Amino acid sequence: MESEARGKEKKHLHDRIFVKRPTLCCCCINLRVGVIIITVLLLLHGIWYAAMALSGVETFVSHLPKIAAIGFGVLYILVIPVAVFGFYAITKKNPNLLQIFSRLFWSSITLLILLHLIELVFSLVWRDDIIANCEKDINYLVPSNSSTSTVPYSPNAPNQNVIDKACTQGVNLFLLWSAINFLIFNLLLSVYFGTIVEAFSREELRKQELIS
Repeated sequence: MESEARGKEKKHLHDRIFVKRPTLCCCCINLRVGVIIITVLLLLHGIWYAAMALSGVETFVSHLPKIAAIGFGVLYILVIPVAVFGFYAITKKNPNLLQIFSRLFWSSITLLILLHLIELVFSLVWRDDIIANCEKDINYLVPSNSSTSTVPYSPNAPNQNVIDKACTQGVNLFLLWSAINFLIFNLLLSVYFGTIVEAFSREELRKQELIS
């Protein structure tokens, strides 16, 4: 009897974590509101990274040919209409539309994960080039008595060795953060969001079936 009670307790705990929670809440808030927030994040994500890619501001994109950078921007733009459709489906409260949105959402986050993975890989490949660009950008800080120096000589100014080390450490930290950001935000969190959107669409479909 005791083992049976423990088994029921474990099953109840499992259901609370993996079954009931995804259909009742999202980040401890109402599931519907959570899906709206997720859709807003998808929209902002697409707009932000599309703008970064098309403007060439992002470090990764700055190493690409212009046509390739535009291609990345266009791919990021593709998630924007998905988010707009998501708002429409949520507003209409149509389970069939929500099912379509769920599939499109999974396709969108798969595309985003792939794009961010490509960015991470090529950032690692181009590590030395990024360091060289960093050194070039702040090379004017190197003290010099020559007439070509862009700043007056100062004994307290950093020398080339200090700049090299600073750029190397900065780029290494940037790449480390990029890897962590990819694993936590671009991969795990995206999959979690996809699960929430899918759970919401299933819950709405279940409600419709109960009514009919």
